[in-house]
Amino acid sequence: MEGRLLEGCIDVIHHLIGTPYGDIKTFRKTHMKDESVLWYLENYEANPSEIRRILLQIEYAD
Repeated sequence: MEGRLLEGCIDVIHHLIGTPYGDIKTFRKTHMKDESVLWYLENYEANPSEIRRILLQIEYAD
């Protein structure tokens, strides 16, 4: 694999979606150019159903 590693706690990241702090498209244009993104997401207390909903929210926000 090759790309820029972006990491974070999924329990926190999902609260950033739709805010200026969760604007991945602008971040990529400004800081990453043509690099691929490798996401590493950790979980603190979300159950599997919540994680699935969060991942869908992230996908639809793109």
